[in-house]
Amino acid sequence: MIDELIARQIVRRLSNGPQRFSEIVPFCWGAFPSDVRRVLVDLVNQTTVLQRGEQFGIAPIPGTPLHGFGVRPSDEIARRYCEIVRDWPDPHQSNYEWRFTFEGARLLLDTVQSLCGSAARVCFMGCPTPFLFAALAGLSESILLLDNGTPTISYMRTVGFGAQVREHDLLLGLPSELSSGFDAVVMDPPWYPEYYANFLDASSRAVVKGGYVLSALFPPCTREAAADERATVLQAGFECGLSVVSLCQGVLRYDTPHFEANTLALSGVEPLPNWRQADLLVFVKTAEPGGLRPAVVRPSSWKEWILGKCVVKLRVTTERFDNCEILVPIRGQNALLPTVSRTCELIPHIGLWTSSNHAYRVNRPDLVGRILDLMSRGMNAAEVKLAIQMEFSQGSHEDQQSLCSAVDELFKATCFV
Repeated sequence: MIDELIARQIVRRLSNGPQRFSEIVPFCWGAFPSDVRRVLVDLVNQTTVLQRGEQFGIAPIPGTPLHGFGVRPSDEIARRYCEIVRDWPDPHQSNYEWRFTFEGARLLLDTVQSLCGSAARVCFMGCPTPFLFAALAGLSESILLLDNGTPTISYMRTVGFGAQVREHDLLLGLPSELSSGFDAVVMDPPWYPEYYANFLDASSRAVVKGGYVLSALFPPCTREAAADERATVLQAGFECGLSVVSLCQGVLRYDTPHFEANTLALSGVEPLPNWRQADLLVFVKTAEPGGLRPAVVRPSSWKEWILGKCVVKLRVTTERFDNCEILVPIRGQNALLPTVSRTCELIPHIGLWTSSNHAYRVNRPDLVGRILDLMSRGMNAAEVKLAIQMEFSQGSHEDQQSLCSAVDELFKATCFV
């Protein structure tokens, strides 16, 4: 019992950064220095604590893995990574989908291996780029990706990682067969407290006791309430049996997705590649998670099409509005959403939404769905118009014109050729 208390105090002390032995001892609640030394040596042997010279720490210095750990990307890994990312369907705003840069993915894997060793069993939750890096680095036998993005899961299967990916909504909790099956979890939830609470619950259930959970954490200026929400995230981790080990500010960067680049351009901001960043938050599991998971309001149901790299979502609804047009830009003459925030008041009225952040009201989801079906077969605009007009030949001239306009608008919005 005393050794556990000493170990806990050592981990807490080191969560503030690297420390010398003389700086650790006074923090251990009066434990005799030789006992502290013995427990500290045990923690080092377990790789719970890392040692570099006279200093001890929990997490490695970002970007500088300890000797013997860390993945050094070969030219072949980098080349293959770029090839796969180039053809990857675009992220979609409705999924709160941002992807780490190559360097961010590498940093996450380096940190996992520095903490747990190169043979660690790792579950990646909602963060496919570090999963991809790990798979290309030859770790595919000990990793798993859980993600609810159908385009991403489908694509990972096409590039050869089908056995290591699983489509799953973490808001439903962790599949029971995965409990305590991993040494570490790397997670990147949507940047809202209720999502973090669910992801942290699933992560805690997935790792063994003493295992690690690495999470991206949104910066304090993300929105007005972000500073308070960050505290809520830390509290949620505690309630899930997770103790904070370290917090490294601004070390994770994201590629700027197409939808965000378009929205920035709409506001007059020139393209800012990789501007978005997050802190790296590391937890260690010290106890089992508590009771029920928090409830999350589920988003509306969508059907998806992949047209080239563009992901198109059509809301499953029977809603009709008083307009003869089948497809109407969400902002009158402009279909581009002016924000990437979920608080945008236009979102509940979107019937069709593309990964370029173009959004429309939809009067006839059945017709629009049929147009998308034809486009997904590789037909050009003229072929789609001819086919759709033949199928709905009994419609009025105005209906026929509206169909043709919808086809033109969809081709423009998806940049699909």
